[in-house]
Amino acid sequence: MSSHAAIHARPWMAGPGLDQEVKSRHGWRPRFRHKTGGRKLSKSRKLKLRKLRQKKLRQQDRRANASSRTSKGATTSTKVSVDRLGPSGVPGVLLIVPEFPDRKISDQEKFKDKSKRMFKLKALLGKHSSREGGISTIMTSEDGDSFIVAGYEDTAGMLHTSVGKMILRHNAKKELALVEFDCNSTSIHEAKHLFLKALTPFLDHLSFLANIPLHIVRVGCLDTVHHIESVDYVGPHANVQLNPHASSMEEELIPVYALYREAKNNPSSLYKFLCYYKILEGIYKSLRPALMSRAKDKGISIAMHKEVVPKLHDPLPDHAELEERQIKEVFNGRFREDFRNQAAHFLLGEGLPLNVSDSEIYSKFSRELPLIEVCVRIAMETHREYLQDYQKKVASFHAQTVSSPSA
Repeated sequence: MSSHAAIHARPWMAGPGLDQEVKSRHGWRPRFRHKTGGRKLSKSRKLKLRKLRQKKLRQQDRRANASSRTSKGATTSTKVSVDRLGPSGVPGVLLIVPEFPDRKISDQEKFKDKSKRMFKLKALLGKHSSREGGISTIMTSEDGDSFIVAGYEDTAGMLHTSVGKMILRHNAKKELALVEFDCNSTSIHEAKHLFLKALTPFLDHLSFLANIPLHIVRVGCLDTVHHIESVDYVGPHANVQLNPHASSMEEELIPVYALYREAKNNPSSLYKFLCYYKILEGIYKSLRPALMSRAKDKGISIAMHKEVVPKLHDPLPDHAELEERQIKEVFNGRFREDFRNQAAHFLLGEGLPLNVSDSEIYSKFSRELPLIEVCVRIAMETHREYLQDYQKKVASFHAQTVSSPSA
């Protein structure tokens, strides 16, 4: 049996209805329909038909399962345009969906299936926050590493958690490198949340005990019924060629550029957000008022620009609603109230401590990064133009004073 994979690119841990799918589909698939002969069906009859349909879908999946075993272990690869993987530096999730010609279940039906089924999960560990190379769903213990070294000859250990047993695998150097977990769940999203909720406290504690960094480099999940594979990634950056030319940098913006690079270099979505927030806070609450005060004292009028949220590429619904809104208004009403206050304080509004390892918290800040980053870039560029306008007019004023001395 031949098959091919359709690739779906989705935002990190995006909830239902917020996913943005990018898919390559070939051919068509017949849909399974029940013939009712035009009669109005009772609720009990509809329920029976629904159960019958679900049973047939499961049978089709089992047949496809059996047919695909012959190709088990085979791998394939494809090239995906960077543009299809979302904003650079922002976490995302790639879904790989195999399509079998004789299968009668649509991708949407697979995604909406809420029946309990087996999911296989893996978390690749690392000494550093990222790995070079492409996105891969294949993870072995030799792909990972850490500063935790086993003191015994076994290649695997066991972690007992509240949701079940996890296998801790070591690489050839006896370094803790991979965590594996099987569970019954109703969706990839739920299975990953269950996995990470139980795993991250263990890794957090290990980091403290050993006083080391311990990164989860990648998380993969396999739906064993529908054969959908999910793998985390960070949107890659494309190479940029800068043309050599003379340029100047305003001294006032040096700390701002430092914060921007700190945000781009750091893998933590929460820390990235705080860096971007600090830039907006510094511009709107300190640098901008100080500049306008200096200009007023010297009788200089600076040409003002509108700073609004631009048209976003493939935005989330709540981000699309903010297009054309004043950035300063979004900064005060959204970034500060809904995100900064949560990120900057240990206790949440309900008196509960903020757990930065919680996948839902991580998802919340990851999904906000494209919006705040574009706002930051506009605010930085606008302030740079204001500074240049101010400096040009100050220089012009001094030149006029020198050329026209008073009697």
